[in-house]
Amino acid sequence: MTQAAATFSLPRDSLQAHETSQRLTRFQRRGYQRYLILRQRPAIAQLATNLNNAQTQAEGTRLGIPLVIVSNPLNTLGGGNAVFEPGGGPGQFSVWPGTLGLAATNNLQLIRDFADITRVEWRNAGIRRMYGMQVDLITEPRWTRNRTTFTESPQWAAAITRQIVLGYQGPRVGFDSVAEVIKHFFLTYNEAMANDFVLSDGGASVHLLKTDIHDWNITFVHTGLRASIGERLLAVRHHLEGEEMFLASYGDTLTDADLPSTIETTKTAGVTASFLAVRPNYSFHIVSMDEGGYVDGLRDVTRSDVWINGGFFVMRSEVLDQIGPGEDLVDEAFRRLMPEGRLLAQRHPGFWAPMDTLKDKQSLELLHENGTAPWQVWDPARQLEPALAASA
Repeated sequence: MTQAAATFSLPRDSLQAHETSQRLTRFQRRGYQRYLILRQRPAIAQLATNLNNAQTQAEGTRLGIPLVIVSNPLNTLGGGNAVFEPGGGPGQFSVWPGTLGLAATNNLQLIRDFADITRVEWRNAGIRRMYGMQVDLITEPRWTRNRTTFTESPQWAAAITRQIVLGYQGPRVGFDSVAEVIKHFFLTYNEAMANDFVLSDGGASVHLLKTDIHDWNITFVHTGLRASIGERLLAVRHHLEGEEMFLASYGDTLTDADLPSTIETTKTAGVTASFLAVRPNYSFHIVSMDEGGYVDGLRDVTRSDVWINGGFFVMRSEVLDQIGPGEDLVDEAFRRLMPEGRLLAQRHPGFWAPMDTLKDKQSLELLHENGTAPWQVWDPARQLEPALAASA
């Protein structure tokens, strides 16, 4: 296997001076990193062949810079996303429990064995860097990434992480290492992990070529473990002072709906609240029958005139006055608005999808990996054709 090498950067003028020269020396190539993130999981022999071919192509370019092959965890059940879900590793890599399962063994030697064994497998396949494991502590039951971390104990998380790093990477990164990029979310959010950037001044300066949240202000509020949506909205009411309107969503659905248009429609209609009405994309049939149960009609729900609450809301702040103690938004507040004509449903025939099941998650991840995620409206290059978006 051709070895992948991580390197550092040459200034642009130095590169131009070498344009007519032969392949740059190893020292001269320092700083140019080519990372290939592995998303698919072919059979192990095919994987090694594919990566060898990719390395050959990379080293045959003018600068001859090898690839660093990177992957998320491959050996845990469910790809690291669960404890006991079937993953893509059987028959390719050794299969181990997920992150919570490893922590539940209460056996640091076993966890070290896991890292030692899987490092050899990764090295033989040509994978030299891992995005994982995740070390955030489990402190909020509603956070879906709880299942991809280890524990609520900082001491136990640190002990597990140490064994995994030593197993994959060793005391120092070397020829036989698989470099670890430990995941930690929210407070250590780094836009360079998701966007192109230029590294200079020996690593002291990072210039982002794209950015995600530079003009965002994100407020994290604990609204209770078992509070209803209405109660959660009331808990953040003081953060909405001075705002005529605000947006809200359930957080587990995706859409390509145009937000500025939905806001303007709500303003023009003069209603207190509006929500996105979408067609369900579930697989079931609507049954029409008489009193005796004899069926006189079957309709696919996706071809029926059924519209459901899509979970995206545009509301005036006064809607909060309609929510009493212990009440919810839809069942109580919206029912009070309907008789007065103050609630509007905005039909959206475009893309909408929930992420309620493992199947939903896999379907959405496939769209993302294929570069055709229609909800990523900020990136025109990642849009589906209208007909395909409607059928997704």
